[in-house]
Amino acid sequence: MQYSADYYYIAIQLHTMVPITLEKTYSVHSFLINPTKRLHLVGLLGFLQDIAAEHANILGFGYDDMVRSQSFWVLVRQKLVIDHWPHWNDKVRIRTTPILPDGMYAYREFEIYLGEKQIGSCSTTWMVLDANTRRPKQVTFKNEVT
Repeated sequence: MQYSADYYYIAIQLHTMVPITLEKTYSVHSFLINPTKRLHLVGLLGFLQDIAAEHANILGFGYDDMVRSQSFWVLVRQKLVIDHWPHWNDKVRIRTTPILPDGMYAYREFEIYLGEKQIGSCSTTWMVLDANTRRPKQVTFKNEVT
């Protein structure tokens, strides 16, 4: 995997040894399939939400961190491209990386694999809202260098 300049900028800003990219494998269980025994959209979106939330916690801007700062994440845009839908009992590997925030927006990229073959990708755009005013807040990392 080649890393962009944004990847290294985030790593420097976070001053941390935690992985900027997180990878996790999910099993396609019976309750996640459609009548054709393929992973349904809601199941795949659940995988993406799960790994994003876990990674945000690791990086210091997860649910508990947001509650402490009286803020919350809002998904404002998502583009999902799938070339092949996994079947029941398949193992789906997902890799995610946050991308450098730009003003009011934060970005996260996902790569979706079945075995060693990439079968899809997803790009997401997020905003942080103030829990009291419901207004957007500037997206910054907790350990950002100023």
